[in-house]
Amino acid sequence: MIRRQLTTLLALSVILASLAAWQGDVLHAQRAPEVSSADYVIAKNVMVPMRDGVHLATDIYFPAKDGVRLEGKFPAILERTPYNKDFSRPWAEHFVSFGYVAIAQDTRGRYGSEG
Repeated sequence: MIRRQLTTLLALSVILASLAAWQGDVLHAQRAPEVSSADYVIAKNVMVPMRDGVHLATDIYFPAKDGVRLEGKFPAILERTPYNKDFSRPWAEHFVSFGYVAIAQDTRGRYGSEG
């Protein structure tokens, strides 16, 4: 019985996450982006080494003002995804506008990352 409840809870979580992502894409497409490229700087395809020597492809979005990266310490949000880090741009732009460093990374063996 507990296993069935956990399975149901997991399924509902996946559905809610999918709906939230879908609504975010729809809202993003209907209105102009709130963050322009002058508000963040992207370090694309930074190859980050893991302990075993495998390098993971990583995009790092830094807060900026007038296209110049801001100096200092910022909180960071990391997403490691098997679904191509290039699709992380909308959420990364959102969090960078609130002063976070957003990091999107391909998992091992996917897209730009080594296997």
